[in-house]
Amino acid sequence: LWMRGRVPIGQTTRFSLGISNDARDREISGTINVVAAQEWTMIPRQVPYRIPAASQAVYEIMVVVPPDTKPCFIRATTEHDEQVLQDVLPIGEIVPLESSLTQEGKRFLVRLKNPNSDYVEGEVALVTPLESWGRAADTLARGLVGPRVQAFRLEPQEMQELAFAIAGDRAGIWAVAKVMWYGQVQYVQETQPG
Repeated sequence: LWMRGRVPIGQTTRFSLGISNDARDREISGTINVVAAQEWTMIPRQVPYRIPAASQAVYEIMVVVPPDTKPCFIRATTEHDEQVLQDVLPIGEIVPLESSLTQEGKRFLVRLKNPNSDYVEGEVALVTPLESWGRAADTLARGLVGPRVQAFRLEPQEMQELAFAIAGDRAGIWAVAKVMWYGQVQYVQETQPG
């Protein structure tokens, strides 16, 4: 599932919405919901699809974005094999999340804030040395940092704190947070708590 195109604020425009069927032995079908503010004109808001094996379909969506719109996202979602698929199309200037990483006692804390006027979803993966991977590091293991990945959803201006526990020997354990959201990746280095 994907969306492509530039959608300016205060204009009528069109963008592309596509979905692919990677299966080689079966057809897929369903409905894509295209979600934006209710007061926007958008045609269509639902796209039924039926796609043969190893094929794809591309649809054109028309949208009128009012001139007083704050930066936000158009979202397209569908369900396939009990999994929700989603893509987003940014409208206006979306700014990076505010983020920090500190080690406090027996945990790493990743603090996130969403400065945008629309909610965002994503994941934080903690990059740590091999010695902190527990059983996966076999005889090199000195401890374990976990969980390795945590999901988040941040409403506009919301702050959230994600904790990653450190078990075992903490000496020499460092971390870098990989913050991933809507195709964006931010690497956050550890700072001293202050």
